[in-house]
Amino acid sequence: MTAKLTEALCGFYADVATIHKDSRGNFGKYADLATVLSAVNPALAKNGLAIVQTFDTTENGEQLLVTTLLHKSGESLSSRLPLIINKGRNPLHDFGGATTYLRRYSLLAILNLAAGIEDDDGDSATAAPAPAAKQAPAQPPVTAKKTDTPAQEPAPAAKTGTQRTKKEVVFLSDEQVAELKAQVKALHPDTRSALVAGFKAQFEIPEGVATIADRIQFPEHAAFIANFIQSLPDP
Repeated sequence: MTAKLTEALCGFYADVATIHKDSRGNFGKYADLATVLSAVNPALAKNGLAIVQTFDTTENGEQLLVTTLLHKSGESLSSRLPLIINKGRNPLHDFGGATTYLRRYSLLAILNLAAGIEDDDGDSATAAPAPAAKQAPAQPPVTAKKTDTPAQEPAPAAKTGTQRTKKEVVFLSDEQVAELKAQVKALHPDTRSALVAGFKAQFEIPEGVATIADRIQFPEHAAFIANFIQSLPDP
């Protein structure tokens, strides 16, 4: 990546709107391709940037989705992602569903964005600094009389309800986990491989882990799997 493209991306991050999760899946909401494009395209154009997504094939005939981030200076950045297509009864339908799903993820990846990050209109950068805490006036030292007993150590302050507590962790039930495992197992092997790869990347699971079955624990895991399956074409 070169200087002009980097500078334009900095301006893009300052202008891009929140990508809202308005589409509903089985276990939660997600941002579809149209929502992502409507959020990023105005900020891209404002900063002299554009996204182009095309197709290519390898020497072995493997189909690729090519996502290119262009700057008006001529500088660019590209990514190439294999198209993993579920082989169902309607090849064109399957191709369209896989393309839409991967276009959305490739677009977010090359722009380093995620749906649901709120825009605070610059409040975090322009907020006034908090006023300095007032110091209590200094008290004159107290001199104990010879007849006084030694001073007692002050008792520790009682804990109050304003202290921070650890965020409660919510786990999926055994029934929910079993249902999700069954849904993943029922997928076509190629589609299942794509889901596993995306799950590992999303939740930073080491590549050495062969299966995600034991890693499905939290509601965000269920939402990811549901959104993946929701984006697949109808059989």
